Amino acid sequence: MENRNNIDVLIALDSIQEVSFRYNMEFDYSSISIQNLSFGMKYETKASKNTEKVGITVTAIYTTGNESLSEYSILMEFKVRGLAQLISTDSKGVEIINRDFILNLLNISIGTLRGAFFLRTKGTGLEKFPIPLIPTTVLDKEVEIISK
Repeated sequence: MENRNNIDVLIALDSIQEVSFRYNMEFDYSSISIQNLSFGMKYETKASKNTEKVGITVTAIYTTGNESLSEYSILMEFKVRGLAQLISTDSKGVEIINRDFILNLLNISIGTLRGAFFLRTKGTGLEKFPIPLIPTTVLDKEVEIISK
């Protein structure tokens, strides 16, 4: 059977930029354990059909109780030949990027964030708490595929 949904797309990593890093130096990390540590993540996507680029900013957030411990953000930009094939416009004129495509780029971005965060927190109280692996099924429930 012929698959008519093939899309000819070529992806290249264009750049990785550190956006922000905050670390609470005043907190006593000696008492912290995995049980009282909270982890959160947020992301933002931007796409341009004209330049054929997609940017994903991912942020990791560590807290305990009401205390912010660390927040780290990176921006990854991808050059995507054929990007226009992955973007559609809804009835309100909002551009929507293909869900599976963004999930793949988000997984790549989170993996990169994980490694960069590990290097940034080496020798600190958060060194023992790397960014956890996040199953695609969890990401799939959270992903809003709107280009900004």
